[in-house]
Amino acid sequence: MGRLAWRLILCLPALGLALSGILVVAIAPLAWGEGATIGLADWAPPLTAFLIGIPPFVIGILCLKSVLHRTSEDFEFSGLQFTGALILFMVVMTAEVGVAGAIADGAYYASLRDQEGDPTLTTLGVVIYSTLGALLLSSLLAAAAYVFGQAITVVTHRFDRRPDEPDAMKIMMRGRTPRA
Repeated sequence: MGRLAWRLILCLPALGLALSGILVVAIAPLAWGEGATIGLADWAPPLTAFLIGIPPFVIGILCLKSVLHRTSEDFEFSGLQFTGALILFMVVMTAEVGVAGAIADGAYYASLRDQEGDPTLTTLGVVIYSTLGALLLSSLLAAAAYVFGQAITVVTHRFDRRPDEPDAMKIMMRGRTPRA
C-alpha cells in the first residue's frame, strides 16, 4: 500500500471520533423536554448531549490535524500504540452512538425511576453526572489521542554533521583519533 492509503487509514479513527461527537450534538435539540416525565428541567437532556458530544468532536479534530501534519512527509507508525488508541476510540464512538440513541428517547427517562416510581435523578444530579462523565471522557480521549499521535513518527533524512565534515566516530572506530 502506498503512503496516501496509509495516511487515509490513519485519519479514519480521528474522523470517526469527530463524527460521533457531531452526531450527539446534532441530536441535542431533539432531547429538549424529554426528561420532563421524571421532573428534569427541559434543558437538562440537551446539556448532557452537549457535554458528552463536544469533547470527542474537539479531540477528534485536533487528533486529525496532528495525524495530517505527521503524515505529510515520510512516516512510520507503531502498530501497538495505534491499536491501543484505536480500541479506546471505538469504545467511545460506540458509547456516543448509544447516547445519541437514548438522549432523545422519552422511554429512556421513564426507565430512570426506582421501584416505587420515584425519579432516581434530579436536574442537579444530571448536570453533575454529565459534567463528571464529560471530564472523564475528555481525559481518556486526550490520553488516547496523544498515544495515537505519538504512534506516528516522521522519518527524517538528516545527518548530524555536515557532509564535508569528517565522521569522528568512524575514525575512532578505526583506532585513530581525529586531528583538528
